[in-house]
Amino acid sequence: MEVVLLDETSLRIKSKHTNFVIDPFGQLPKTPTDGVIILSADVIDLSKVTDYRVVVKSPGEYEIGGVKISGIDVDGVTVYGLTIDNIDVLLAKASSVTKVSEKLKEYDIAIFNVDAEINQTVVTALEPRVVVLYGEKASEAAKALGKENAEKVQKFTAAKDKLPEEMQVILL
Repeated sequence: MEVVLLDETSLRIKSKHTNFVIDPFGQLPKTPTDGVIILSADVIDLSKVTDYRVVVKSPGEYEIGGVKISGIDVDGVTVYGLTIDNIDVLLAKASSVTKVSEKLKEYDIAIFNVDAEINQTVVTALEPRVVVLYGEKASEAAKALGKENAEKVQKFTAAKDKLPEEMQVILL
């Protein structure tokens, strides 16, 4: 699995067989993709992606190219659980994860668009082996999680058998 920052609010998540763009907006190059996942309804620009088969923007169960997606809604807020290459991934905005925390399970990787202060207790309860932070307040969130010196990278790659034992924080 590979996570690439396309711009401040957009990501590409790539599995062995499938490719997703998260919140296409801004100065993206035209990106071919299998699916689009929307976290922020106000930042959609589907002209930035091509060849997509489906747009996921609401709660429900989906399967696209072998990737299972579960959208969980609480009070109008949707967070997504994905199973990609046998890795359980949480995809959410930091402002929304607190509202749905009691409905979430443990995840191998948690990916947060940090649009607000992150709740360290909620993140710890998810027991992720890797926390990927991106967005306007990602640096502050890393400090809140006790990782002031988190590495800032453009791309993060993970495999189920190579996940760290201790929680690792990655800044995109």
